[in-house]
Amino acid sequence: MTQANQITNDTEKKLSWNARRIDVQEPWHAVLIALPSLPLEKSLRPELHEKLTSLVAVLRGVSTLQLSTWLLMDTLHQDGEVRKIAANGRLWVPDVGLGVWPDQEPPRMWSDEEMTEREHDAPLRPFMHTVIHISADESGCMHAWQTMAGTGSVIQLLLEKSPDEFHEEAKANLLPTIEDETFHGFSIYFPLLSVRSISGREASELERWLGSAAVYLRESPEDAGILLLSRIDPAGALRETGIADDVSLSPEPKPVR
Repeated sequence: MTQANQITNDTEKKLSWNARRIDVQEPWHAVLIALPSLPLEKSLRPELHEKLTSLVAVLRGVSTLQLSTWLLMDTLHQDGEVRKIAANGRLWVPDVGLGVWPDQEPPRMWSDEEMTEREHDAPLRPFMHTVIHISADESGCMHAWQTMAGTGSVIQLLLEKSPDEFHEEAKANLLPTIEDETFHGFSIYFPLLSVRSISGREASELERWLGSAAVYLRESPEDAGILLLSRIDPAGALRETGIADDVSLSPEPKPVR
């Protein structure tokens, strides 16, 4: 196959859209939109961004919900994607924060035992997850989303309050769970969620984790897809944007906890 033919074939690739419901308590709704991989092949990223932008617009409707963007740094050292943050710093105005998995062990430094007793060449556990908040206006958030879509890093929220108020809520919820004082100096604490985090959880837990966020949309490498957690029933928006129909949105079996 010639290089020209390879380029043509790459540009003709399309995503196959489907979604399945995740079991969560009302008033929450959760869906996983499957992807072939995350980070996503670069030729497919514009389609992903276009489809998800349409989905968020339909979910938002005519409401006053505020769009805000975060980037999780875990995957951004692949292919030098992290350099885009510095290159767009003036437009995006990035603020550094700490991502916290509220259903997992809180961040802590490596112990002496972890350093000395691990098997040869065994990787150390990640002791922290850095997040970047795009603190620019909505045009800056949209530009960051378009630029970073498909890298496995993008998290979009539709907020009932300002991002600063959301950060205050998240800090009040997450910081008390962290005993290691090394991690007490961040101004931003952000909840990281996956399908495993939310499946079968009490609605009160989700309310506490998400505060004033009405919609949580995350590129989730752990789930090989887009996690959508929303107080707004997304079924109509998923149908309207061609992501899923009623059949594919049938609930999955409840997990055994």
